[in-house]
Amino acid sequence: MRIALALDGDEIATVCDFARILRVVELAEGRELAREERPLDAAEPAILARRIRESGAGLLLCGDLSRALVAGLAGSGLRIVSGLRGPAAAA
Repeated sequence: MRIALALDGDEIATVCDFARILRVVELAEGRELAREERPLDAAEPAILARRIRESGAGLLLCGDLSRALVAGLAGSGLRIVSGLRGPAAAA
């Protein structure tokens, strides 16, 4: 399973739309197999949604999301867990 975390530094970004980094972690049987970080420049919600979908993640962990970003991710099959705060390691 691939999990994406919307980050600002090593913290979960308060608002996914303004995340600076998308960390994608590949897990199998509870163990980390791989990790990559993709820079996220401030982009329109449609572009950000495309970048998140292209990560291949099945789960997005983040703070809040704008309605436009939610709409851009709709129908992608991506599960979203929002409302998170704090260090990425705790997520």
